[in-house]
Amino acid sequence: MIGDACGNRCLKENAQANYQRFPRCSGFNGVKKRNMSGYDIIGFVHSKFRILVSSGTVYSLLYSLELEGLIEGRWNRRKRVYMLTDKGERTIKTILNANNDIQYLVRNFLKC
Repeated sequence: MIGDACGNRCLKENAQANYQRFPRCSGFNGVKKRNMSGYDIIGFVHSKFRILVSSGTVYSLLYSLELEGLIEGRWNRRKRVYMLTDKGERTIKTILNANNDIQYLVRNFLKC
């Protein structure tokens, strides 16, 4: 009983953390494949998810990710191009693995 309560709490905490980080993951995956500008990320998110995000949303997110050390921005001619850092790579892997674990637990929970 106590183990079940602990497992449920951990599952809930992981689900909340992943839900809050999801917007970051979609931008991360674009930057992971190649270096991208904010404008490129807006186009990537629109083409992949059919969602049009504002430039203010994207650039504030990029600023936050850069402050956290997850991406690195460099000037390339007239635009700033972002690339994933090693810390960003590890973060993506952790989030994706946690997401897979949560999906596995939910599928098995629903079978009961």
